Amino acid sequence: MIHKRSDMGYKANRRVETSIKTFEIIERLKQGDPVGVSELASEMDMSKSIVHNHLSTLRELGYITKIEDKYALSLEFFTLGTDVRSKAPLYKFGRQVAEHSSSDLAAPIIIAQKFDNETIVIYRTNGTEIHIPDLELGATAKLGRTLPGVAILRTMDKGDIDDEAVSHDHDHPELTPTTESDEYVIGNVTTTDSVSAVASPVTVQDDVIGSICVLSPQASSSAIVDQIVPEITSIRSQLESQLKYNWSTNQSFATIKHSWYGD
Repeated sequence: MIHKRSDMGYKANRRVETSIKTFEIIERLKQGDPVGVSELASEMDMSKSIVHNHLSTLRELGYITKIEDKYALSLEFFTLGTDVRSKAPLYKFGRQVAEHSSSDLAAPIIIAQKFDNETIVIYRTNGTEIHIPDLELGATAKLGRTLPGVAILRTMDKGDIDDEAVSHDHDHPELTPTTESDEYVIGNVTTTDSVSAVASPVTVQDDVIGSICVLSPQASSSAIVDQIVPEITSIRSQLESQLKYNWSTNQSFATIKHSWYGD
């Protein structure tokens, strides 16, 4: 079954089932090692000939590659992803600000974009050896599972929070910050990693579109409050100002928000 990130609960008037099957195959290939036609056909309850037709078309277009008798996604998806990211306002305006502040703080900074009930890590500064699966570049997680996501949740009206945004899994409960305010949250960066961090939501025209997060594994509580909190507040202010006044003149902000933030 395809992993859907619906746009405002949108449903097509006339769904193209062939397209859905193609993307279901893509989603399956994304999960792991190369897969053969027979295995795909069995898993997806499709005939081998139909699966082969989908794979052949995707291969012709350059989106998958054949390795012996199995198929895998090609790096064309990487090209697509980086191109999409480069056009995202939060990435365009946040990258430079994050790099500068990361250097000043000697701490890694993460930029996460809200999309429906999840966060997607769209940027992470270089020079860090801290590896957190839920916060690696391109990683997605429910809003309630990471500190960047919780910063977003705390800004949203309760009526706008979908149950899907909060993890009810016993093994992955919702993250609870140690300190909260209107502008930031402090606590462990995820439900499974004890790295300390500070996260702050980014809002434009009263809509939360993402968050920024500073990892601070070695910082004391006083250092976090005295140094990191003022810096992340400054980053947020700069970023929100740039987003407010520099978005594309060719589209209304509502159109951009609708396209990029899944609201």
